Amino acid sequence: AHDAGVAGVIASIATLITGATSDTGFRGLAGQFNRRNKLYFSQPLTHGALRFTRLDSGAAVEVAADLSSIPGVPRMAELMRSCLAGQASAAECKEFQALWQDRVRRLLLEFADDPTIIRLQPA
Repeated sequence: AHDAGVAGVIASIATLITGATSDTGFRGLAGQFNRRNKLYFSQPLTHGALRFTRLDSGAAVEVAADLSSIPGVPRMAELMRSCLAGQASAAECKEFQALWQDRVRRLLLEFADDPTIIRLQPA
């Protein structure tokens, strides 16, 4: 469902990559290139968290991400819980933000070409 777990985040990424949206977005030009109603939720997946399907041929690929090989700081999970519960100090929240951004930076810069992180499989 579109409101389950991190579906909204994943859908935003799919929209950035493809332009596809559910019922909002680009209406097209002269009856062509409409990107609305091309983003679907609750589709059965075999290999991943996201499926891209070509509209012309029906060929599809599923995408899965495994971030376990990108080491995180053990304290990060504890800091996240405290920050989300409103129990962390301003300094702890700032530390969590820095640790989180560093992990994202490492994903994008140090692990960008690692084939074990983002996996594609024909659907």
